[in-house]
Amino acid sequence: MDKSKAIKILLNQINLNKSYTYTIGDGYNDISMIKDFNGYAISNAKKELKEVAIKEYDSVSSLIKDIMLDL
Repeated sequence: MDKSKAIKILLNQINLNKSYTYTIGDGYNDISMIKDFNGYAISNAKKELKEVAIKEYDSVSSLIKDIMLDL
């Protein structure tokens, strides 16, 4: 099972819309998750992941700060 499938199962169990789910990653194993769920990349991520990410961040806390400002 990959991360994207696990998130889909969890969202189904808690009845949460995927539009409220944000993900961030850095490696090849994160690509499907990034494509499927509002995906962002850590600045040192693999090139292939950065190509499918919405934006790059230096840290998870920077992404969280931006998300909170948009609410």
